[in-house]
Amino acid sequence: MLVLCLTTRVVDRYFREQLKDLEEAPFDTGADPLLVDYYASAEMDCFIQIGWPLPSNVLDLYVEFQNATNGLALKSGDGLIGTC
Repeated sequence: MLVLCLTTRVVDRYFREQLKDLEEAPFDTGADPLLVDYYASAEMDCFIQIGWPLPSNVLDLYVEFQNATNGLALKSGDGLIGTC
């Protein structure tokens, strides 16, 4: 996997050349913050590929949505658009 870009609400946008020079994420990933994401496995793969430590606390809204709608026929599918 080739990491091209990371966008965060807290920090702005970092591109590949900037990311490779960072030893850790440009935001706190320790014991107190909670990383809220949709389909967090993609972001966790980004962390692994760059060599950053993984966040301590992750809430994956994809997993929560799948749990809440398991077995239901969804008009717009089970992806991010279907959650709206």
